[in-house]
Amino acid sequence: MVSAKYAPVAVFVYSRPEKTRALFESLRRNEPAEKSDVHVFSDAAKNPKAEAGVKEVREYVRSLGSKDWFKSVNLHMAESNKGLARSVIDGITGILKEYDRVIVLEDDLVLSEYFLDYMNECLECFVEDKRIWSIDGYSHNPARPAGYGSNIYLTYRASSWGWGTWRDRWDMADWEVKDYSTFRLDPVANIRFMRGGNDLPSMLRAYKKGKIDSWAVRWCLSQSRHDMMSVAPIKSLVINNGLDGSGTNCKDDESNALTFGETEKDRKQWADAGVMPNRELIRDFYRRHHLSMYIRIRDKVREILKV
Repeated sequence: MVSAKYAPVAVFVYSRPEKTRALFESLRRNEPAEKSDVHVFSDAAKNPKAEAGVKEVREYVRSLGSKDWFKSVNLHMAESNKGLARSVIDGITGILKEYDRVIVLEDDLVLSEYFLDYMNECLECFVEDKRIWSIDGYSHNPARPAGYGSNIYLTYRASSWGWGTWRDRWDMADWEVKDYSTFRLDPVANIRFMRGGNDLPSMLRAYKKGKIDSWAVRWCLSQSRHDMMSVAPIKSLVINNGLDGSGTNCKDDESNALTFGETEKDRKQWADAGVMPNRELIRDFYRRHHLSMYIRIRDKVREILKV
């Protein structure tokens, strides 16, 4: 297995050519980009409406092979539509058969020029730290607590907006959730799961009912079951450019769409092996992913009425 100083970058694209171009333009501005192997996973069109977009995206990613932006560009073109969750799970599993770590991007992200520095430093720093489940590039830009000196913090919820992990953590994920009927009635397990936000159980329920095609909520559930945390930067190194209704699970009514905040003027050293959970930052993170009692009651009433 390859343990690379510069982790391979897996990019998942579909039918949004303008967003795909914006992502790769931001990725190539990262200094380590030319030393990074890039794997592009292109899903096939789900319906005739998506065919033109898929075709244009594929023409664009094929053109990347003629540029000197990256160490290599490896294309994986699906012949039939897999959907986002299966594409991500299959793609990452394949890469981690060869490498011990991976950086993962979707086509609606825009990256800071320091994103790859941060990801590679933290993937190396925390590779042996069994507290850590993943490295996240996105952050909601929390206020730094008084006396808090680190440029990173720990959360109980992995982000799917620009992130990385290692093979041994990925292998711990339970993608089937076959014990869901037992889990949903276990108050202790649910309380632990909700440390990352009380919206998680409803997302998992929506997945099990086939309403959303989410690999991420299953990834977060496995993180909770193993009682592990994710690393995030105090200042976000990723913005989501897909909160306009064009995304699979992100619609235009998202309330937590953010921009970079302050741009880092100088390259920072993010790796901090001694970082500890901070109660104030954990509470702030939870509040950002909190469904009000009204919404929770409303959703439960709707569920009962449907039954």
